[in-house]
Amino acid sequence: MKKNKMILAIAMIFMYLLSACNQEEVAQTPTVKSKKVSIGVKTNEVNTRAIPVYPNHSLRCILEVWTTDGRLVHRNEQIRSSGSSNQTFIFDFEVDKGNYSCLLWADLIDLNRDGDIEMTTPNSYTHYEDASYKTDSVNHGLKTVSILKRQTQPLNLDNLSEMYAAFSATMPLVKEDNITRWRN
Repeated sequence: MKKNKMILAIAMIFMYLLSACNQEEVAQTPTVKSKKVSIGVKTNEVNTRAIPVYPNHSLRCILEVWTTDGRLVHRNEQIRSSGSSNQTFIFDFEVDKGNYSCLLWADLIDLNRDGDIEMTTPNSYTHYEDASYKTDSVNHGLKTVSILKRQTQPLNLDNLSEMYAAFSATMPLVKEDNITRWRN
């Protein structure tokens, strides 16, 4: 039963992620070439097994933007505000005209962490210390996510599926002058 609820919740999150991305033109004059892109990811009170309310943990959402030749051009991480079950993660970034692949990742992180790192490559962002998954593989980022071994906490089979709850999605992005399109 728990597994069915988790699968349903993951499917709901996926629907919200896809509905947050659309094909809108940037409201600027045609002579201005905008590099700006904004992606919104809604959680919409999905506090189920896929995104549980787990003591001392918070939901983290990561966006990576890759060129078609495999170069990481943008990465950003955000965490859900304390006590907020209905929040939209907004990722604003700039890219040149071209084709890209956007990787999204959501998981739980420990609020009592002490290993956050300020990163400067490929842009400035905070990497929040990983709790259950390694998400910051050098040169590969979210393309090679792996499970971390938990040596400091006893294994609790009742909470295992909740602690390792995660979501990922890949979306192709086409950036043209003043237009951003998502391709299916």
